[in-house]
Amino acid sequence: MKRFMAAAFSLILGIGAWTACAGHPESHMTIGVIKEIQHGGDTLVIDHKSFPGFMEGMTMPFGLADPKLSQGLKVGDRVRFTITRQGDAWPITAIEKIGKRPAP
Repeated sequence: MKRFMAAAFSLILGIGAWTACAGHPESHMTIGVIKEIQHGGDTLVIDHKSFPGFMEGMTMPFGLADPKLSQGLKVGDRVRFTITRQGDAWPITAIEKIGKRPAP
């Protein structure tokens, strides 16, 4: 898991540098399922669909711009969320619960 977290962090930093140079929008929205809530609610691990034209779908951790954003969220919740560039980071700046994960 540490290896995954380090790779995800490196990917986020690389994307931040690339988008700063490529003129991509500063915010991106997609949907996903919360897999884990870490650091007392400051970080959500989300299995997300692609951010069109920005990032492929994957499972990765996202920091929150405001820890209050995680209030009322649980593992298994299906969410729509927005990440916004803040310096070199891409934290979640908006998130809303849109239901439970569909049964397989």
